Amino acid sequence: MEWDQLLCTTRQRAKELPQGRRFSRALELDSFDDDFLSIVSSQAFRRLQDKTQVFPLDKSDFVRTRLTHSMEVSTIARYLAQMIAEDCDDLRGREGHVGTITACAGLLHDTGNPPFGHYGEEVIRDWFRRQFRADSFAFRGQPVREMFNAADPRMTADFEHFEGNAQGLRILSKAGLRDGSHDVNLTYAVMNTLIKYPNPSTDFDRDSADVKRHKMGYYYAEREIMDAVCTATGTKVDGAYVRHPLVYIMEAADDIAYATADLADAVKKGRFTVTDFIQYYEKESNAVIDRQMEAFIGQFRDDAALHEKLRRYYDVHLLMRAKAAVDWTYRDQDELKRMDAERRALFQTPVEQDVLRQLEAVKDRAKDARNRLNDLRKRVSAARAAEQEEAARGRSVLRRTLSHSDTPESEFAIFENWLEEVRLWLMRSAADAFREHYAAIMAGTFPGELCEGSEALHIMKKAMAAFVYDAQELITLELSAKRIVESLLEDLIHAVLYADEPDEAEHMTTIDDRFLHMIPDNFKMDYLGAKAQIERRVKSGAQTRENADAEELYLRFLMVTDFISGMTDSFARNLYRIANGMD
Repeated sequence: MEWDQLLCTTRQRAKELPQGRRFSRALELDSFDDDFLSIVSSQAFRRLQDKTQVFPLDKSDFVRTRLTHSMEVSTIARYLAQMIAEDCDDLRGREGHVGTITACAGLLHDTGNPPFGHYGEEVIRDWFRRQFRADSFAFRGQPVREMFNAADPRMTADFEHFEGNAQGLRILSKAGLRDGSHDVNLTYAVMNTLIKYPNPSTDFDRDSADVKRHKMGYYYAEREIMDAVCTATGTKVDGAYVRHPLVYIMEAADDIAYATADLADAVKKGRFTVTDFIQYYEKESNAVIDRQMEAFIGQFRDDAALHEKLRRYYDVHLLMRAKAAVDWTYRDQDELKRMDAERRALFQTPVEQDVLRQLEAVKDRAKDARNRLNDLRKRVSAARAAEQEEAARGRSVLRRTLSHSDTPESEFAIFENWLEEVRLWLMRSAADAFREHYAAIMAGTFPGELCEGSEALHIMKKAMAAFVYDAQELITLELSAKRIVESLLEDLIHAVLYADEPDEAEHMTTIDDRFLHMIPDNFKMDYLGAKAQIERRVKSGAQTRENADAEELYLRFLMVTDFISGMTDSFARNLYRIANGMD
């Protein structure tokens, strides 16, 4: 792949860019700046302000929505891309372009997510799986699954594996369906940077060693625009689609943003305290150190004498940790130095000493994650000491009225500042990983992620799973989300089953008509634009009538999932209440 082609400015529709010379030549827009301005004023981006990030239908004004999360991802992506470009000869002079492209992708990366977060995706998948298994889910007497599979198995699989990433590409592809559309009309470089998983719904593998194979990334309906984008940008290599290099940067920015920001939200919501986090992080980081040391030691089982010395070294390592953990602010340094000297003395020969150096290198690398914690722990301890000293002197009325939450505001501020520092450290690590794997990334063969080697990031994600995702509040709200999304699917899919068919009057009820009226006109226009393309293919003999009937029904189902996935949490809830006579 070559950067001249990867930074492709082609669009679905030709677009004349506004010029800024009447202000200043420096303000003149280029293609990617224009993309950024188009995105921030688009409907898809605005809807993110009321879409779940972690806490569904949360009434707090503090926790992040998809909008604020996307703005954070965009900012991190821009700076990470510029960090990488400054040290990459191939990108010299292109720093601004790659920064703006990844910033655009950061703003848009969650636009395909339905209401209620990833749980909403799973509800849609599960509903369609159950429907397709039933023979009663039929069109003119033929089970829909049979009709779809006969035309193309991807039609069924698209719904059974409904995916926010593929839905995001679909949203951005609407500009090519009809003239006069106000849909965001992006450059192919930006569109390609959003395609994390360049796979159809019938060809992905969640267990693959190659991350890009883990999910589907485009629907059958977008097969032509997918090919056009990848061909234009050069990410179609030897007939197969590969990731655009900037995808790795956007993906890393997303990981860094939610792993750090979601922790702050969870602490503010009282799901766990800073103390809980410190204890959890230390336990998990110690487990990383132990696991990697034991794996190294295990390589020497065939050398009984050396293996025994390594085991004794490891046992002393655990004992030293236990002594130091009694009170981290006070340690008997002389005793620790003596224990360290004794374990080193076990290794006498040059060969043994070389193995010891290798073991300590493994230990030091593994300790990198735990080292992130030391500064947080010191700051929190100092804040508590200051608070105790203040309390001993007596408190004013104002101080006594401070909130007595599980995590005092002073500690929360320390935690947020620490997360900001960790974020910058993770960005530097991701930039190093991009440079290290640059050749494979440019060849389209790198199978990993820039942040996959970060134990600190992994531990922070595990902390969210341990403290937050099974909280009773989230479970209750997710069950509500399930009822809402399933009810809307049931009513709307039934309404569109025969809509726009010659015999629609024989099948559609007055209730179907009312639900059809709920679908906004722009979704109907998108469907009619796509249908017109199918009818032209039938007329030219390029597509059979039977196949066309299946694809048009498939497109009507997509019209429903487009409508639902575009809903905000509040809109979905309110529409459900209206449709079920609750309001």
